[in-house]
Amino acid sequence: MRALWLTPLLLSFACANGSHTSMDEQPSWQGPPVVAHHLDNGDLRLTMTVPTAGYALDVVDAQRDGEHGEVYLRLQTPTGDLVAQVLTELRVLVPAADLEGVHQVRVSVARDREQARLALTTSRP
Repeated sequence: MRALWLTPLLLSFACANGSHTSMDEQPSWQGPPVVAHHLDNGDLRLTMTVPTAGYALDVVDAQRDGEHGEVYLRLQTPTGDLVAQVLTELRVLVPAADLEGVHQVRVSVARDREQARLALTTSRP
């Protein structure tokens, strides 16, 4: 009986605390995983391993809002009919200047013309 009223109460608190702590913070990206590496010079290196050659990964935008940062990536899929079936590591750098003062970074990825989806959230050292 207690669980019936507790669940809506917890959900209302999660939704009332703003976008950085809401339930939609769970990654919704369904593509290859993105791995974040914080470099000594402050840059953020994002790595993705894709299943074939012909993919391209680009930083579309990096934004700051106080202590929170947003990085948007675009993953372009191969356009040819014939691509090498080899694991390929793609890397992009987000310069330290783009993330100055940021303590938490959300990384979202859009594939071709799809809407960007959250891939990961990482804390800066």
